[in-house]
Amino acid sequence: MCRVGGAVGFAGVSEVAPGAPAYNRDMEAPIEPPLRAMGNDDKTRVRLPRMAEVVADSIRSQILTGEMQVVPQLDVLVKQYEVGPPAAREALRILETEGLITVRRGKVGGADVHMPTNERVAYTLSLVLQSSSTALSDVGAALRQLEPLCASMCADRSDRATTIVPELKRLVKEQEEAIGDRPRTMKLTDEFHALLVRQCGNETLVQVVGALEAIWASHAQVVFDAEGVELAPPAVWKAALSEHEKIVQAIAAGDSARVADIARRHLEATHAFMSTVGEVGMVTAALVQRRL
Repeated sequence: MCRVGGAVGFAGVSEVAPGAPAYNRDMEAPIEPPLRAMGNDDKTRVRLPRMAEVVADSIRSQILTGEMQVVPQLDVLVKQYEVGPPAAREALRILETEGLITVRRGKVGGADVHMPTNERVAYTLSLVLQSSSTALSDVGAALRQLEPLCASMCADRSDRATTIVPELKRLVKEQEEAIGDRPRTMKLTDEFHALLVRQCGNETLVQVVGALEAIWASHAQVVFDAEGVELAPPAVWKAALSEHEKIVQAIAAGDSARVADIARRHLEATHAFMSTVGEVGMVTAALVQRRL
């Protein structure tokens, strides 16, 4: 039972004290005026959540903790949370807008759940960056600061010899075999840089820097795939491969300062090379969406 506004609560909602404002069970704000913030003047008020927001909060929490893999049908939600159909529908709309669910249309009802992914984080961030008319070079500048930090953190890991180093060596070997095959080389290069971030040991950096890398990679793909763009000569790819090998060696040696320096210079060179290949331009969210 997940009664909203009654004696049984959820997600921190407890029994309503006598005299507390009544709720419209369809999703509106409290029927009485909102509570005033204690200690402030009469103009300051505390906004109480609508019923739809309270229901959405509960469902969102269950999705993110893995308790809910499929959102039940509307009539089940209405009964479970003791709210009206409009409030339940609005809760689903909130979650669908957030990309956490896809509502099933027709008689089937309910909704499919989509756990957040780094790609979706990247897409959301790209929307914000595009709305701010952000240049891709701005994303590159951020990566040149943050990815070397991630690489240095990889070198500081006590278990690096059995975790990240073998994986990096495998990618370097595959890159060597793929020289001359542009699509495969680019894919392996992206994987190499993504692995440096993913194995840094800090989940916040993994998500933030990973999103920036996904944005950069999606735009780089378009630049290199453009008509008339020639494949870089093998010497360019071999030089990049050599830098990757140096990064792996520095991580294996636990030299965090050296690997950060190598990674920074490597990114400066590769970003500069891309600007000579084609127009970098502005961040475009649609390019990131294609990778979802």
